[in-house]
Amino acid sequence: MNVDSGFFVIQQSKKAQLTLSHIDFIGAGTVKQEGLALLLIEQCTFNLIDKVISHVPFISAIRGLLEINNCQFGSINESKLGSSVISCSSQCTYIIISNSNFNNLNSNLTNVNVKASGIVAIELGYKTSVELSKHTGGIYFGDNVIPISAQNNIFSLNSFTSQTDQSASDIFFASKELLDQSGGILNVASGYQYKQVSGSKQTGEVKIKDVSTNFAEYLNCITTKGTNCGDIPCGGKKGTIPDICLIKDSTADSSELADPDKIDDESFPIGAIIGIILGVLGVTAVFIIIIVVAVFISKKRKRVKLQGLYGQDMKAREMMNDSNWNEKIQDN
Repeated sequence: MNVDSGFFVIQQSKKAQLTLSHIDFIGAGTVKQEGLALLLIEQCTFNLIDKVISHVPFISAIRGLLEINNCQFGSINESKLGSSVISCSSQCTYIIISNSNFNNLNSNLTNVNVKASGIVAIELGYKTSVELSKHTGGIYFGDNVIPISAQNNIFSLNSFTSQTDQSASDIFFASKELLDQSGGILNVASGYQYKQVSGSKQTGEVKIKDVSTNFAEYLNCITTKGTNCGDIPCGGKKGTIPDICLIKDSTADSSELADPDKIDDESFPIGAIIGIILGVLGVTAVFIIIIVVAVFISKKRKRVKLQGLYGQDMKAREMMNDSNWNEKIQDN
Protein backbone atom coordinates (compact mmCIF):
# COMPACT_ATOMS: atom_id res chain seq x y z
CA MET A 1 0.00 0.00 0.00
CA ASN A 2 1.40 3.41 -0.99
CA VAL A 3 0.30 6.57 0.76
CA ASP A 4 1.36 9.66 -1.19
CA SER A 5 -1.08 12.21 0.18
CA GLY A 6 -2.80 12.93 3.46
CA PHE A 7 -1.96 11.10 6.68
CA PHE A 8 -3.37 8.77 9.30
CA VAL A 9 -4.74 10.52 12.38
CA ILE A 10 -5.56 8.25 15.31
CA GLN A 11 -7.90 9.99 17.75
CA GLN A 12 -9.93 9.18 20.88
CA SER A 13 -8.94 5.53 20.90
CA LYS A 14 -8.74 4.30 24.51
CA LYS A 15 -8.72 0.53 24.35
CA ALA A 16 -8.33 -0.71 20.80
CA GLN A 17 -4.79 -1.29 19.53
CA LEU A 18 -4.17 -0.13 15.98
CA THR A 19 -1.47 -1.70 13.81
CA LEU A 20 -0.06 -0.18 10.63
CA SER A 21 1.89 -2.87 8.78
CA HIS A 22 3.66 -3.25 5.42
CA ILE A 23 2.95 0.30 4.26
CA ASP A 24 5.18 2.49 2.09
CA PHE A 25 4.65 6.07 3.26
CA ILE A 26 5.71 8.76 0.77
CA GLY A 27 5.80 12.27 2.16
CA ALA A 28 6.02 13.69 5.66
CA GLY A 29 3.23 14.11 8.17
CA THR A 30 1.71 10.75 7.29
CA VAL A 31 1.04 9.40 10.80
CA LYS A 32 -0.22 11.33 13.82
CA GLN A 33 -0.94 9.58 17.11
CA GLU A 34 -3.49 11.42 19.27
CA GLY A 35 -5.24 8.43 20.87
CA LEU A 36 -4.58 6.90 24.27
CA ALA A 37 -4.18 3.29 23.18
CA LEU A 38 -1.14 1.67 21.61
CA LEU A 39 -0.30 2.45 17.99
CA LEU A 40 1.96 -0.20 16.44
CA ILE A 41 3.79 0.61 13.21
CA GLU A 42 5.75 -2.33 11.80
CA GLN A 43 7.54 -3.25 8.58
CA CYS A 44 6.81 0.12 6.99
CA THR A 45 8.95 2.51 4.97
CA PHE A 46 8.96 6.30 5.12
CA ASN A 47 10.41 8.41 2.31
CA LEU A 48 10.09 11.85 0.76
CA ILE A 49 9.42 12.68 -2.85
CA ASP A 50 12.67 13.55 -4.61
CA LYS A 51 13.79 17.20 -4.27
CA VAL A 52 10.86 18.03 -2.00
CA ILE A 53 11.78 19.65 1.31
CA SER A 54 9.42 18.91 4.19
CA HIS A 55 9.19 20.71 7.52
CA VAL A 56 7.03 18.23 9.44
CA PRO A 57 7.94 14.84 10.94
CA PHE A 58 7.03 11.52 9.35
CA ILE A 59 5.40 10.45 12.63
CA SER A 60 4.01 12.68 15.40
CA ALA A 61 2.99 11.25 18.77
CA ILE A 62 0.95 13.80 20.70
CA ARG A 63 -0.17 11.39 23.43
CA GLY A 64 -0.78 7.71 24.10
CA LEU A 65 1.57 4.81 23.35
CA LEU A 66 3.70 4.34 20.25
CA GLU A 67 5.70 1.33 19.10
CA ILE A 68 7.73 1.27 15.89
CA ASN A 69 9.28 -2.01 14.82
CA ASN A 70 11.31 -3.07 11.81
CA CYS A 71 10.76 0.11 9.80
CA GLN A 72 12.91 1.96 7.28
CA PHE A 73 13.28 5.75 7.32
CA GLY A 74 15.07 7.48 4.47
CA SER A 75 16.83 5.97 1.47
CA ILE A 76 20.11 5.97 -0.40
CA ASN A 77 19.44 9.51 -1.57
CA GLU A 78 19.65 12.24 1.03
CA SER A 79 16.28 13.18 2.51
CA LYS A 80 15.73 16.93 2.85
CA LEU A 81 13.64 16.69 6.00
CA GLY A 82 13.39 20.04 7.77
CA SER A 83 12.25 18.40 10.98
CA SER A 84 12.77 15.31 13.08
CA VAL A 85 11.65 11.99 11.63
CA ILE A 86 9.65 11.10 14.74
CA SER A 87 8.36 13.68 17.20
CA CYS A 88 7.09 12.64 20.62
CA SER A 89 5.65 15.35 22.87
CA SER A 90 4.35 15.85 26.38
CA GLN A 91 1.51 13.34 26.75
CA CYS A 92 3.07 10.40 24.94
CA THR A 93 3.90 8.28 27.97
CA TYR A 94 5.81 5.48 26.27
CA ILE A 95 7.59 5.01 22.98
CA ILE A 96 9.49 1.95 21.72
CA ILE A 97 11.54 1.96 18.53
CA SER A 98 13.22 -1.31 17.62
CA ASN A 99 14.96 -2.98 14.68
CA SER A 100 14.55 0.09 12.49
CA ASN A 101 16.97 1.78 10.10
CA PHE A 102 17.46 5.53 9.78
CA ASN A 103 19.58 6.22 6.73
CA ASN A 104 21.01 9.35 5.10
CA LEU A 105 18.72 11.78 6.88
CA ASN A 106 19.66 15.45 6.97
CA SER A 107 17.64 17.06 9.72
CA ASN A 108 17.50 20.77 8.98
CA LEU A 109 15.91 21.88 12.24
CA THR A 110 15.28 25.60 12.55
CA ASN A 111 12.14 25.54 14.69
CA VAL A 112 12.80 27.40 17.95
CA ASN A 113 10.76 24.80 19.82
CA VAL A 114 13.28 22.09 18.97
CA LYS A 115 16.37 22.54 21.11
CA ALA A 116 18.72 20.20 19.23
CA SER A 117 18.78 18.47 15.93
CA GLY A 118 18.13 14.79 15.64
CA ILE A 119 16.16 12.27 13.73
CA VAL A 120 13.99 11.28 16.66
CA ALA A 121 12.99 14.29 18.75
CA ILE A 122 11.36 13.59 22.10
CA GLU A 123 10.65 16.87 23.86
CA LEU A 124 8.81 18.30 26.83
CA GLY A 125 7.53 14.94 28.01
CA TYR A 126 7.24 14.95 31.80
CA LYS A 127 8.86 11.73 33.02
CA THR A 128 8.32 10.11 29.64
CA SER A 129 9.93 6.69 29.42
CA VAL A 130 11.74 5.93 26.19
CA GLU A 131 13.25 2.69 25.00
CA LEU A 132 15.04 2.43 21.69
CA SER A 133 16.88 -0.63 20.50
CA LYS A 134 18.76 -2.15 17.57
CA HIS A 135 19.36 -0.17 14.36
CA THR A 136 17.75 3.11 15.31
CA GLY A 137 19.42 6.44 14.70
CA GLY A 138 19.40 10.15 15.48
CA ILE A 139 17.83 10.34 18.93
CA TYR A 140 17.13 13.49 20.95
CA PHE A 141 16.15 13.11 24.61
CA GLY A 142 14.39 16.25 25.85
CA ASP A 143 14.75 18.06 29.18
CA ASN A 144 12.09 16.03 31.02
CA VAL A 145 12.60 12.66 29.33
CA ILE A 146 14.03 9.72 31.26
CA PRO A 147 16.33 7.94 28.76
CA ILE A 148 15.76 4.36 29.90
CA SER A 149 17.61 2.76 27.01
CA ALA A 150 19.17 3.67 23.68
CA GLN A 151 21.24 0.52 23.45
CA ASN A 152 22.62 -1.54 20.56
CA ASN A 153 22.01 1.10 17.91
CA ILE A 154 23.89 1.42 14.64
CA PHE A 155 24.20 4.89 13.08
CA SER A 156 25.31 5.98 9.63
CA LEU A 157 25.21 9.22 7.61
CA ASN A 158 22.90 11.07 9.97
CA SER A 159 23.60 14.79 9.87
CA PHE A 160 22.14 18.14 10.75
CA THR A 161 22.28 21.74 9.64
CA SER A 162 20.61 23.10 12.73
CA GLN A 163 21.46 26.60 13.86
CA THR A 164 21.19 25.65 17.50
CA ASP A 165 24.38 25.78 19.55
CA GLN A 166 24.21 22.28 20.97
CA SER A 167 23.30 19.42 18.66
CA ALA A 168 24.28 15.88 17.79
CA SER A 169 23.66 13.86 14.66
CA ASP A 170 23.23 10.52 16.48
CA ILE A 171 22.25 10.87 20.17
CA PHE A 172 21.76 14.01 22.25
CA PHE A 173 20.91 14.06 25.97
CA ALA A 174 19.35 17.34 27.13
CA SER A 175 19.49 16.40 30.83
CA LYS A 176 22.67 15.08 32.48
CA GLU A 177 20.75 14.54 35.72
CA LEU A 178 18.14 12.25 34.14
CA LEU A 179 20.86 10.48 32.16
CA ASP A 180 22.71 9.70 35.40
CA GLN A 181 19.48 8.47 36.99
CA SER A 182 19.20 5.96 34.15
CA GLY A 183 22.70 4.63 34.79
CA GLY A 184 24.90 7.07 32.90
CA ILE A 185 25.91 7.27 29.27
CA LEU A 186 27.82 3.98 29.31
CA ASN A 187 24.66 2.16 30.34
CA VAL A 188 22.05 4.04 28.32
CA ALA A 189 24.09 4.15 25.10
CA SER A 190 25.65 0.71 25.52
CA GLY A 191 26.26 -1.00 22.19
CA TYR A 192 26.48 2.27 20.27
CA GLN A 193 28.15 1.78 16.92
CA TYR A 194 28.89 4.11 14.06
CA LYS A 195 29.07 2.51 10.63
CA GLN A 196 31.64 4.31 8.50
CA VAL A 197 30.42 4.52 4.91
CA SER A 198 32.98 4.15 2.13
CA GLY A 199 33.94 7.50 0.65
CA SER A 200 32.49 9.48 3.54
CA LYS A 201 34.52 11.27 6.21
CA GLN A 202 31.50 11.83 8.41
CA THR A 203 31.81 10.51 11.95
CA GLY A 204 29.31 9.85 14.69
CA GLU A 205 28.18 12.24 17.40
CA VAL A 206 26.90 11.47 20.90
CA LYS A 207 26.70 14.48 23.18
CA ILE A 208 25.34 15.74 26.50
CA LYS A 209 23.98 19.24 27.03
CA ASP A 210 26.59 21.74 28.28
CA VAL A 211 29.42 19.23 27.71
CA SER A 212 31.89 19.83 24.89
CA THR A 213 32.91 16.16 24.61
CA ASN A 214 31.81 13.93 21.72
CA PHE A 215 31.43 10.43 23.19
CA ALA A 216 30.85 8.65 19.86
CA GLU A 217 34.42 7.45 19.31
CA TYR A 218 34.76 6.09 22.83
CA LEU A 219 31.38 4.31 22.79
CA ASN A 220 32.11 2.85 19.35
CA CYS A 221 35.46 1.56 20.62
CA ILE A 222 33.82 -0.09 23.64
CA THR A 223 31.29 -1.79 21.33
CA THR A 224 33.67 -2.94 18.60
CA LYS A 225 36.88 -3.61 20.56
CA GLY A 226 35.87 -3.88 24.19
CA THR A 227 39.34 -3.06 25.55
CA ASN A 228 42.18 -0.57 25.12
CA CYS A 229 39.75 2.32 24.78
CA GLY A 230 41.16 4.36 27.65
CA ASP A 231 39.16 6.16 30.31
CA ILE A 232 35.71 7.55 29.70
CA PRO A 233 36.03 11.08 28.25
CA CYS A 234 35.47 14.21 30.31
CA GLY A 235 31.87 14.61 31.46
CA GLY A 236 30.90 10.98 30.91
CA LYS A 237 31.06 9.83 34.52
CA LYS A 238 27.98 10.08 36.69
CA GLY A 239 27.83 13.12 38.93
CA THR A 240 29.04 16.68 38.58
CA ILE A 241 30.44 17.79 35.23
CA PRO A 242 34.07 18.98 35.56
CA ASP A 243 34.55 22.64 34.68
CA ILE A 244 37.26 21.77 32.17
CA CYS A 245 34.79 20.12 29.78
CA LEU A 246 31.88 22.53 30.19
CA ILE A 247 30.86 24.58 27.18
CA LYS A 248 31.73 28.21 27.88
CA ASP A 249 28.67 30.36 28.43
CA SER A 250 28.72 33.30 26.02
CA THR A 251 26.17 35.17 28.14
CA ALA A 252 28.56 35.11 31.09
CA ASP A 253 31.24 36.64 28.90
CA SER A 254 28.85 39.41 27.91
CA SER A 255 27.99 40.17 31.53
CA GLU A 256 31.65 40.35 32.40
CA LEU A 257 32.27 42.81 29.60
CA ALA A 258 29.28 44.85 30.72
CA ASP A 259 30.62 45.15 34.27
CA PRO A 260 33.29 47.88 34.25
CA ASP A 261 34.34 47.19 37.84
CA LYS A 262 34.98 43.45 37.37
CA ILE A 263 38.66 42.55 37.61
CA ASP A 264 40.09 39.60 35.70
CA ASP A 265 43.53 38.36 34.71
CA GLU A 266 43.67 40.30 31.46
CA SER A 267 42.18 43.70 32.21
CA PHE A 268 41.72 46.40 34.84
CA PRO A 269 38.49 48.19 35.68
CA ILE A 270 38.08 51.69 34.28
CA GLY A 271 37.99 53.18 37.79
CA ALA A 272 41.39 51.69 38.60
CA ILE A 273 42.86 52.96 35.33
CA ILE A 274 41.57 56.48 36.02
CA GLY A 275 42.97 56.33 39.55
CA ILE A 276 46.37 55.24 38.26
CA ILE A 277 46.40 58.05 35.68
CA LEU A 278 45.44 60.66 38.29
CA GLY A 279 48.07 59.29 40.65
CA VAL A 280 50.77 59.50 37.97
CA LEU A 281 49.72 63.06 37.11
CA GLY A 282 49.75 64.01 40.79
CA VAL A 283 53.22 62.60 41.34
CA THR A 284 54.46 64.31 38.17
CA ALA A 285 53.02 67.64 39.34
CA VAL A 286 54.76 67.30 42.71
CA PHE A 287 58.09 66.61 41.01
CA ILE A 288 57.64 69.62 38.74
CA ILE A 289 56.86 71.88 41.72
CA ILE A 290 59.91 70.57 43.59
CA ILE A 291 62.14 71.20 40.57
CA VAL A 292 60.76 74.73 40.09
CA VAL A 293 61.30 75.57 43.77
CA ALA A 294 64.83 74.14 43.67
CA VAL A 295 65.70 76.18 40.57
CA PHE A 296 64.24 79.32 42.18
CA ILE A 297 66.23 78.83 45.40
CA SER A 298 69.37 78.07 43.43
CA LYS A 299 69.03 81.25 41.38
CA LYS A 300 68.32 83.30 44.50
CA ARG A 301 71.45 81.99 46.24
CA LYS A 302 73.53 82.70 43.17
CA ARG A 303 72.16 86.26 43.01
CA VAL A 304 72.93 86.86 46.69
CA LYS A 305 76.43 85.52 46.22
CA LEU A 306 77.04 87.75 43.22
CA GLN A 307 75.73 90.73 45.15
CA GLY A 308 78.13 89.92 48.01
CA LEU A 309 81.09 89.65 45.67
CA TYR A 310 80.14 92.89 43.97
CA GLY A 311 79.92 94.70 47.32
CA GLN A 312 83.33 93.46 48.44
CA ASP A 313 84.88 94.53 45.14
CA MET A 314 83.40 98.01 45.41
CA LYS A 315 84.64 98.36 48.98
CA ALA A 316 88.15 97.32 47.95
CA ARG A 317 88.14 99.84 45.14
CA GLU A 318 87.03 102.59 47.50
CA MET A 319 89.80 101.71 49.92
CA MET A 320 92.34 101.77 47.09
CA ASN A 321 91.09 105.14 45.92
CA ASP A 322 91.32 106.53 49.44
CA SER A 323 94.90 105.27 49.78
CA ASN A 324 95.94 106.81 46.48
CA TRP A 325 94.36 110.10 47.45
CA ASN A 326 96.25 110.21 50.73
CA GLU A 327 99.54 109.47 48.95
CA LYS A 328 98.96 112.33 46.56
CA ILE A 329 98.31 114.77 49.41
CA GLN A 330 101.52 113.74 51.18
CA ASP A 331 103.58 114.22 48.00
CA ASN A 332 102.34 117.73 47.62
